[in-house]
Amino acid sequence: MNVKLFGLMLVLLAVTFESVGQLFLKKGAITNGINRWVAIGIAFLVVEVFFWTSVLHNIDLSMAYPMGSLSFVGVTLLSSFILKEKVSLKRWLGVGLIVGGTTLVGVF
Repeated sequence: MNVKLFGLMLVLLAVTFESVGQLFLKKGAITNGINRWVAIGIAFLVVEVFFWTSVLHNIDLSMAYPMGSLSFVGVTLLSSFILKEKVSLKRWLGVGLIVGGTTLVGVF
């Protein structure tokens, strides 16, 4: 497996852990403060830091950092489907633009 592909897989892992971590933090916040959900969220974010450090070791920062914006996509998807938050059409269009821009960064 080449280094770029490995780096992209690490980006997806980091984005997934960040998105899930944010979901747990939100769940903790709506259940009144510091609790097990917040602790789980923090744990996910700590693991994400290790994945992100591996990303930076394997691919250029100029490619990695824009791809990190996929966390906005992940958080929006999880918020909509798991937390049942209402996401406007404008926000979905923004998510689409992020995916399109990230694809351009990853491909070229």
